[in-house]
Amino acid sequence: MTENQHIVLASIPRSYAQVFFSNYSFLGWLLLGISFIDWVAGTCGLIAVIAANTIAWLLGYSSEMINQGMYGFNALLVGLGTGLGFQPGWELFSITIFAAVFTLFLTLALEGILYKYNLPYLSLPFMFGMWMVMLASRDFQSLGLSERGIYTANELFTLGGKPLVDLYYSISHIDWPPSIRTYLLSLGAIFFQTNLLAGMLIALGLLLFSRIAFTLSVLGFSIAWGFYQLTGASIHELTYTYIGFNYILTAIAIGGIFLVPSFKSYLWTAILLPIVVMLTLSLGKVFLSFGLSVYSLPFNIVVITFVYVLKLQLEPEKGPVEVTLQENSPERNLYHFINTKQRFSNPNYLPVSLPFFGEWTVLQGHSGEYTHKDEWKHAWDFVITDDEDQQYRGDGDWVTDYYCFGKAISAPGDGTVAELLEGVPDNKIGDVNTHQNWGNTIVIKHSDYLYSKLSHLKEGSIKVKKGEFVKQGQNIGEVGNSGRSPYPHLHMQFQVLPNIGAPTFSYPLGQYILNNGKSAELRSFAIPRKGDKISSIRKTKLLEEAMHFIPGERLHFRIIKNDIPSYRRLPEDSKWIVDTTSRNESRLISETEQAVAWIYNDGQVHYFSHFKGKNKSLLYLFFLGLFKVQSGFYSDLEIKDSIPANLVFPKGWMFFHDFTAPFFRFLHADFTLQYSSIDNPTMPGLIELTATVEKKIGNRQLSQMTFKTEIGPTGINKITVEEDGKKLIALCEEPS
Repeated sequence: MTENQHIVLASIPRSYAQVFFSNYSFLGWLLLGISFIDWVAGTCGLIAVIAANTIAWLLGYSSEMINQGMYGFNALLVGLGTGLGFQPGWELFSITIFAAVFTLFLTLALEGILYKYNLPYLSLPFMFGMWMVMLASRDFQSLGLSERGIYTANELFTLGGKPLVDLYYSISHIDWPPSIRTYLLSLGAIFFQTNLLAGMLIALGLLLFSRIAFTLSVLGFSIAWGFYQLTGASIHELTYTYIGFNYILTAIAIGGIFLVPSFKSYLWTAILLPIVVMLTLSLGKVFLSFGLSVYSLPFNIVVITFVYVLKLQLEPEKGPVEVTLQENSPERNLYHFINTKQRFSNPNYLPVSLPFFGEWTVLQGHSGEYTHKDEWKHAWDFVITDDEDQQYRGDGDWVTDYYCFGKAISAPGDGTVAELLEGVPDNKIGDVNTHQNWGNTIVIKHSDYLYSKLSHLKEGSIKVKKGEFVKQGQNIGEVGNSGRSPYPHLHMQFQVLPNIGAPTFSYPLGQYILNNGKSAELRSFAIPRKGDKISSIRKTKLLEEAMHFIPGERLHFRIIKNDIPSYRRLPEDSKWIVDTTSRNESRLISETEQAVAWIYNDGQVHYFSHFKGKNKSLLYLFFLGLFKVQSGFYSDLEIKDSIPANLVFPKGWMFFHDFTAPFFRFLHADFTLQYSSIDNPTMPGLIELTATVEKKIGNRQLSQMTFKTEIGPTGINKITVEEDGKKLIALCEEPS
């Protein structure tokens, strides 16, 4: 099978699954089978999907979009609706193909229009395509109206024999409460099926695909049902089933697809659903005059409008959280968000480092008691102190007695020198210059509305000029005692304007080491506080190079020992390659194990950000053991992190966890890394890292794995994994 044929074939089940915003192939195959309860509708739906995806491929559209079913699901719905209403024949199948192609063109056009606003096209193409078919068919004399549904039992017997007929009758004869009966019929109606069996099978598929989506479908329908009862609106079953899916799809879209599942997303679902009900009732009367159904129009109007409104917020943090990377599953959207928030809590911040080397002390922090007040409260004063917390040697009567005086300072980030002030003399100890308050100063523009300012520099020490581009870490001057400075120190602040004296604003420092006296701690995008002893990360070249994966690089591991029961079936050889995606994301791909691990490195810290594929693979163990590694060796440093539960726990555990995950999570996986040993701190040739991964339910430990990674001049030499006293050892060999 060629790659192009594989793309079109893989797109078939995913086109079905995309109706529920999913790319889960199992759900797609189940829905495809359900659509054949009415074999004509099922056939037309399948023809429409194949036609739309094939034309999209012939026109050269994105293989990824075709593969994910994004260009096929609207055509599928048109095909199902067309097939349900008419008798089978070549005329019907021909009309289905042309309607599918037209729906594809609508999909592509609407994608182009709405893409500019980062909005989804949802099922808008389906509605226009379906309305076209319904209106045009009134003049198609060769098309016979469908008589199917009158003899449902005969049709089911043809499809599945007596067992299927018996199942159908057993379900139909159950005395269902009206709300549950109508909910199931509404689910079936999404795929133009008008029986309880289809609704039950779709509900089962939805439950297996996503517990959150299933919960939202029930919640959304229940709220709409309650609103009908509250207002006394008529809710006749035969008309309701064809519009009831508006409430189900709206709940899933708002509660878990376009918003991160949470209390807020559920609350907004509850607020929006009565609006969908009112739109459904009002638009139903308008379209009835044309002999048309509203189909999913209310769902489209409310969801697209609400998503657009969210993008206009001035303070997005006050509203519900939008999904930024669509994972096509409420659970995956939620766990990805949690992982990103915990590990990359400031993804929009430009990393800015400390402007010095070695350990310094924060003498005055934000809202300090001396000079950091009012509009200038978001600033730091840094000094160097000794073991007795003294800033100077001797009596401290001269500026040269102070440890920080004359020490080099560096650019905290790449940028352009926006403003300079120099030529201000250094004060004697105790004196201040209030006329030239900031003293010798450098202002660097890092991006639009982000400037850093370094003040009280030493007279004659500034090494850059206005307009000059500087690199992060470049020496730009020395600490002095100029301006309003009674003793030597370095003043640092961030501001949105370039001028010296501009108001400050709160902005975190990217990565630094905090020494709390007992052990070192890595801080990421944090605000240092008064008294903190901090330093820039001191990189260890051996460690930095080992964790720097270059696109095209190949790794070959050979397992020499493996007595861990759950990993006994691992292949002896595991070959990996480093590549980059179209989004410029780095990843490790296991050629032998069908697994992928995504890598992120900000220059100071290596992260594994995501994993997809077989958990029973050496790459997965590599992913766990080096989940987060800071590039400098500190014997007293301990790196802590959390691994998303869905990447660690079995599916059976996650099935129950998913129900409560939007509100509280009881499954946890804690990662801890320690820098165990280094043979030579000055010129290291061997480093060993030790990591543990603990699985917990609440605070109770369920299991623990230990990972030891040996790093040498050629990179990672050896991986050792221990669990319950059993070991797995893998050696890195030269690529074959």
